[in-house]
Order: sequence, then C-alpha cells, then structure tokens
Amino acid sequence: MPLVRTLDLRGNENMKCSGQTSLSNSSSHSRVSNTQYYLPVASAILNVKCKQGFTNMKNKQLNTKGFGLVGILAVVVVVALIGFSGWYVWHKNHDTKKSTSTASSSTPKSNAKTSNDKESTVTEETADWVTVTTQGGAFSMKVPDGWKMTRYPNDFLGSMSVSYQAGVPATVNTLATEYAGDSLRFRASVSEVIDTGLGPQWSSPQTGLTETTEDFSIGSLHGKRYKGVFSVDLHQTVYEYVFGLGNGKKLDIVYTVYQDEGETDGVTTVEKAIKSLTYNN
Repeated sequence: MPLVRTLDLRGNENMKCSGQTSLSNSSSHSRVSNTQYYLPVASAILNVKCKQGFTNMKNKQLNTKGFGLVGILAVVVVVALIGFSGWYVWHKNHDTKKSTSTASSSTPKSNAKTSNDKESTVTEETADWVTVTTQGGAFSMKVPDGWKMTRYPNDFLGSMSVSYQAGVPATVNTLATEYAGDSLRFRASVSEVIDTGLGPQWSSPQTGLTETTEDFSIGSLHGKRYKGVFSVDLHQTVYEYVFGLGNGKKLDIVYTVYQDEGETDGVTTVEKAIKSLTYNN
C-alpha cells in the first residue's frame, strides 16, 4: 500500500497509510530539519507496516473463505455417510429376511418333493410289470420285464431266469408240485420261523465270506437285508431279505448272483420288485 503525503491548514506535512496514524511536520526550523532527516526512514517503516497489514488482512480473508468451504464439504460428507449407512443396513436386513424366508419355505418342500419323486419314479417304472399273487394268496408282487416266474404251491414264488429286458412282459407259470432244489436265482416265500430265526440262511462266520447287514422296509413291513459275498468255491453273492410277520411266520426273499457263470448283479431291479410287494394277511 503506497505512502500518502498531505499538507494540513498550517502547512505541516503529513504522511499516512490506511488504518495508520498520521505523522506531521511542525513549521519550526528544527522540526523541519528533523523531519527531513527522519522522513526516508519513517516512510520505509510505514510502507512495510502497510504491506504487512494488507497481507495479514488478505490472509485472514482467505483463511475465512477456506474454513467455510471445508466446513461445508465436511457437512456434506457426514450427511452422505449417514444416508449411505442407513440404506446399507436396511438393504442388508431386507435381503436377510427375504433369503431366510425363501430358504425356510423351500427346504421342506424340496425334501418332500425329492421323496415323492423317487417313489413316483419307481411306481411308474413298475406300473406295466406283470402282477403275480401266490397260490396261497399271502402276498402279491410285480415281476420285472423279461423274468420267468413260477407259482409253486402255498405261498412260494421262484424264478430261474432274472434277466431284465425292458418292454418284454414277464411270463408266469403255475405248478402243482413244490420246488425241490437250490438253483433258483430268486425266491420269495412265507414260511415258519425255524432255527435260523430271522437271520440269513448261511452260517457265519466262515472262511471266504464277507457280509453286511442293514435295515430294509416294504411299506409297513420292517426287516433286515443281509448280503453275503462268497469268494471261495461258490463265487457268488447272496442277498437275503427277512421280515417277521408274527405268529411264528416270516417273509423270506433271496436273490443270488452266480459270478462264476458270468451273471451280473441286478439287485437294483430286484429291489424295485421287492418294494412293490403287498402282504395280504
């Protein structure tokens, strides 16, 4: 800011800058002399003071403006963060409730559907199979396509041929004489509970025999499935299903696979036939 020199009514010379106190010169010779001596120094000092004052004032204005912008930006950021946090919490809770509701409502239905579909598949596959009933009328069952089944006296069914051939209806024969032999691939009968009880027909343990036991059900009938793999001499696998019927009777079903004769294990088809069995007494 420049230094301004002025004369008052008495002829005294004044030097001032905005916001500063004036310096004046008296009319006396000594004061004029002193003023002439100090004038350059005073002028320089005033110029420095004025510049410093202007700079300070300008810095204060800039600081004030800068603080105002920073404050506004800070407020905007805080408001935005609060808004986003609220939206995120709401969205997360909404998605959690939705997924929980969907899972709780769909899971039981999915399990039920899987079970029903499995039963429906078996029913549809066996729907066209030939139905056979024992001569004594104790039980009925579906016979897989391609099989050759024989109805023996009382409540005994037996088959020498259990090769599954889809689309080829099973054949059923009826004999008046009881079966005598041990070469049937499949047999199902109602018989008296004897020494073996509800266990398998083979003795256990024995050399070369590997066996397993598990639960098996046919509708309301609950029993056991025994599997014996004979690796010495016989080279065969035997599946036996035993169900207690009460009154000293049992339902006994045996399926035998002769590996030494090149037969393949068709237990999946056999168990579909077993599952179709209906006990009539």
